[in-house]
Amino acid sequence: MIALYFAIRDNASDVDAAVWAMNPWWLNRQTFGEYVLFPADDPRAKEHAPLLPGQELKGQLPLAITPSHASQRIAAQRGVFTIHGNKRAALDRLARRSGKNHPYLRRMVVTSAHVPTVRRELAISGISESLIFPELSGLCREIKTGFFGD
Repeated sequence: MIALYFAIRDNASDVDAAVWAMNPWWLNRQTFGEYVLFPADDPRAKEHAPLLPGQELKGQLPLAITPSHASQRIAAQRGVFTIHGNKRAALDRLARRSGKNHPYLRRMVVTSAHVPTVRRELAISGISESLIFPELSGLCREIKTGFFGD
């Protein structure tokens, strides 16, 4: 639901929105050959980690990680991240190889006509700007939208 919120957050209902859902354990099996999900500071993520100038990226396939230092915002967003290796469009290739109906990697589309309905249903479910951004600025944006609209 949080990913859906981000997909429609700034959508003016004039274009379709999409959410990609992926099983992070499946992705790491494609990369490491085993179902594993580990923190960003795990040594196995080292080849995928951000680099210093002049260092070469060795990891080829994308990797799913949990953040090593969770902030209040990341905790609220329940973030799991992907780091992409040196193979361009590797995730796209995995998606094509997996097929249209693969249970581990899916694209879900919200048509532009349904964006307002989904936005209302997310609000009713408690998925709001102040939940996603628990700082004062998130609450202010939520109040502003409530009073003045988008």
